[in-house]
Amino acid sequence: MFTTRRIHLAILIYFAGLLLLALALPAHLMKPVFGETGPFELGSIVFWLAMTVAVIKTRKHWKPGTWISLAALSLIAAMREADFQKAFTTEGFMKTNYYTNPAIPLPEKMLAGAVFLSILLVAASALYRGARFLYRDRLRTFGSLMLAEIFVLLFITKVCDRLPAIVKKDYDYVPGETLGRILTAVEEGGEMMIPLLGIVTILSVAARAKAASDGDYQTVTG
Repeated sequence: MFTTRRIHLAILIYFAGLLLLALALPAHLMKPVFGETGPFELGSIVFWLAMTVAVIKTRKHWKPGTWISLAALSLIAAMREADFQKAFTTEGFMKTNYYTNPAIPLPEKMLAGAVFLSILLVAASALYRGARFLYRDRLRTFGSLMLAEIFVLLFITKVCDRLPAIVKKDYDYVPGETLGRILTAVEEGGEMMIPLLGIVTILSVAARAKAASDGDYQTVTG
């Protein structure tokens, strides 16, 4: 079904296509393609929702705590990509300046803070279980290799997102147009790739569990 070589080849082709697209696009099309309402942003939402469905459909192969935290995290990620958090608050509550803004009512801050804390707990639970899986499996299987690559890709997208602001603030340097296009393409395209790889990982590990003679996924997740 899935092999490491095929997935790596697909990832390389995908990012090569992203770079070519970013460099070839006319300036006035960059925002429509890579912006908040562009196909990559919408694709991220669709794939995160699809990952939620994949987790729920394969839940019999996972420990309860694992599938619940994964399903919740992927659903939260889809809602965040859709800016759902801005629908019920004065502004996005996942940034520190929201809580330091004196114009925002205290009851709203308290409710938003409770929701944000819950999200952090769900994320921490999913990250812990993923890290434990990697430690115990030690990259011996396709599933753990894909999970490791998801972590790497997550790191790369966050670097691409924050790098322009950091170098501007600390070094008074503004990336040129070409570099800016590349960073934007890698960030937005990478963010869409993360849930897609997540779906592949979930289906692969669930298939491995199904094929196991005892059907017990505990030997995989620990």
